Amino acid sequence: MQYIIGHLLNFIIKMQAHKLKVWHDELGPVIRLQIGAQPWIVVSDPSIVHYLFTTNGTTSSNRPYQILSAHYYSRDNSGIAFGKANTRWRRLRTIAASSALSPAAVSKHMKFIRSEAVRLAEELISSSTQSILENKNGINPLGSFRRASLNYVFRAVFGTCIESGDDPRLQSALDFTDQTNMLIGTHKDFEGFLPILSYINSWLPNRGNKLLGEFLRTRDPFLRAATNVGYGSAWLIAILLHHPDVYKDLCNEVDAFIRTHEGRLPDFSERDQLPLLTSCQKESMRFRGTNDVTLPHLIEKDVNYKGYLFPKGVLVLPSAYAMHRDPDRYPDPEKFIATRFLSNNKTMAASAAGKVEDRDHFMFGFGRRICPAMHLAEVQMFILVTNILARCDLKPPLDRTLPDLDDGRDAGAVMSPPPFKVIFTKRENSLLK
Repeated sequence: MQYIIGHLLNFIIKMQAHKLKVWHDELGPVIRLQIGAQPWIVVSDPSIVHYLFTTNGTTSSNRPYQILSAHYYSRDNSGIAFGKANTRWRRLRTIAASSALSPAAVSKHMKFIRSEAVRLAEELISSSTQSILENKNGINPLGSFRRASLNYVFRAVFGTCIESGDDPRLQSALDFTDQTNMLIGTHKDFEGFLPILSYINSWLPNRGNKLLGEFLRTRDPFLRAATNVGYGSAWLIAILLHHPDVYKDLCNEVDAFIRTHEGRLPDFSERDQLPLLTSCQKESMRFRGTNDVTLPHLIEKDVNYKGYLFPKGVLVLPSAYAMHRDPDRYPDPEKFIATRFLSNNKTMAASAAGKVEDRDHFMFGFGRRICPAMHLAEVQMFILVTNILARCDLKPPLDRTLPDLDDGRDAGAVMSPPPFKVIFTKRENSLLK
């Protein structure tokens, strides 16, 4: 049995990135795994991943063919996230990067992003107030954050928006993104790990056609990327509940800006005037990121580097969780240190495009497959959080229970914060009119 399944059972346990970190500590930065029928190499050294995916990007920019992600989700490697690295794929990425995800497009929709941020803050306050009136413990803010981040996609791509949490399109979109996240999680490709499952499932009538038909009708390349902003924002709130002093300092930083700028909130281009907030954004993504293991690349030609052989045909996965816990790069990596990135005020996109040794974190991937939505993600999160800081006080739930930050939930391609409660109240000393 061990010969057949290899390390499969170890890898699919809860929070598999933790297990990989243990193995990296014991065995080094490069680990070869046999996940059923699939050979994997997991790497925790950013310089090695950079060499493989950037320096040698011509031979390592393809995705492996995995049943769920490549066939059902990406229509046989035809989309952006999992498309083959050919002329058509490059054209699709160019279209995405120059349309709804481009800095120009994001700036064009900034008024809408700001209005959504105001509505989010009001929704969080209103929901919290209603929760208290009903003798409940508080609210879980994840759904509200996901709605706010999704609305940019509805406006930029579909020309409409979700006005309330009762809109049936919202639940449909959330269900869709939950399903796609599970489909594209690298460790969810059970039919690829154990090919006999494909044979067995072929006897189940219309299984594949039903799945494929659903995604052909509803799939959109921007939907999942924008939704992940909601998870990242919820993680930040969960972390700040443990650090009320940091939350107060962030409120003071925003207030200082408002006082010196005629009562308005900052634009993203003015982020250098809020160094603590930009540092906290980066640190939250390092400390509790939404992608513990980023998406795999397929090595199409033997590569030798630093004494390691990466053979043709192997899947290489960057172990972001282990990278973010390297004490040489991040002193006291198990601590959330709000000031860790005070001296690094580059945008996350600029940092990702620079030297690998100077990168702030590795959530957006590497090389030619780097996330095309990272600018949108950083802008949305900045605008959402500044509005909350200016308008809301953050309080623990009535039972004073704080979220367990070690209890992240495996949602496939995303690591979700655990369900938690929080109370948002209107800031009596808010400087916004």
